[in-house]
Amino acid sequence: MTATAGTAPSTGRSGGWGWLVLVIAAVILTVVVTPSGDNGKPYDLDSAQAGGYRGLRLLLQATGTDVESIDADEVSPSAAGQFDTIFIPEAAGASEAMARRWAGYARSGGRLVFGSPSDHVGPESTGLDTPYFASGVALRPTTCTMDGLGDAGTIDLPLIAAGVVVGRGDGSCYGDGNVAVVVDQAVGDGRIVALATPDLFTNETMGAPAPSEKVGEIPGNAVVAQRLLGGGGVGGRLAVVTSGIDGTVSDGTKTLTDFMSAGVKLGLLELGVAFLFYAVHRGRRNGRVVAEALPVRIAGSAFVEAVGSLLERQGDHARAAEVLRDGQCRELARRYGVPRSTSRRDLALVIAARTDLDAAHVERLLTAPISTESDLVSLAHDLDSLRQEALHV
Repeated sequence: MTATAGTAPSTGRSGGWGWLVLVIAAVILTVVVTPSGDNGKPYDLDSAQAGGYRGLRLLLQATGTDVESIDADEVSPSAAGQFDTIFIPEAAGASEAMARRWAGYARSGGRLVFGSPSDHVGPESTGLDTPYFASGVALRPTTCTMDGLGDAGTIDLPLIAAGVVVGRGDGSCYGDGNVAVVVDQAVGDGRIVALATPDLFTNETMGAPAPSEKVGEIPGNAVVAQRLLGGGGVGGRLAVVTSGIDGTVSDGTKTLTDFMSAGVKLGLLELGVAFLFYAVHRGRRNGRVVAEALPVRIAGSAFVEAVGSLLERQGDHARAAEVLRDGQCRELARRYGVPRSTSRRDLALVIAARTDLDAAHVERLLTAPISTESDLVSLAHDLDSLRQEALHV
């Protein structure tokens, strides 16, 4: 089924839209020369900046269309008798409930034009994950099934844009029949038209140069705007939604994340979560800090070597034996909790009472006379064994 986007006849380039050239040129000069209370917002009907819609408003008014600004909440089935066409520059920011109410206007016989496809009603977008149209590319209506746009001429796209999916029975123009810049869908008694980008109708793409530049070649964007929004030169009543939607008037720029696919965004999110988990895991402390006990020194060959060195320096076996016994007795007394002045006989009894050692044997180790080098070496080993047995080290 061929969709109808305008009432103007398709009579060729010269007859179909050649009469608009003078009007468009005059409007462009007005946008450049005439000062305005410009607030610089994109898609603003009073803005003469590159991203404004002042040129669009003047063009439509010059061709007999009444242009009015409305709030998003005013778009409803009852508005079908008030406006022939309602243009919503950025429809993607609306909630599902709001979009369904808008669709009621189209079902009641109105023509609803989305500057960008809605997420809930009308033709769908291909998404910016895989941009379909590159910036700076001029497009001709070689594949066009919409009456009134086949002779509109070449249009310009100022930015990278996603395409609009052409469904079965939808009309389309400036595309390949599967994806297009303009798609027209029948809804009840009316129509929903979706554009790839609201930047199609800005002052820049409509041909308005910078103040220091001359007016150049006029693109077909102005003709498409007049045919879709102004009724093809017959005149009509147009409402432009300028408020009531989050993001309806944005800053006109796109961030790096806008051009990232969902997979890339998910991957970055996973990396962030993994780093957070690693940081928490590495910084986690399991309970209170516990001081680690130092290793116990075990007497061995170093002790025997020290005894030999002592013997060599002193040259007195009995004196060396007394030094060894005195050190061991002080250590045993401290560990058993008895005074250091305790006699060696009494200390031997204490040790015997707390171990399996014989009291007489312990007393001999602590008191028996030493006269030879071999006796001193044996005593050193025996004292070491006594220490290990008595102190369990």
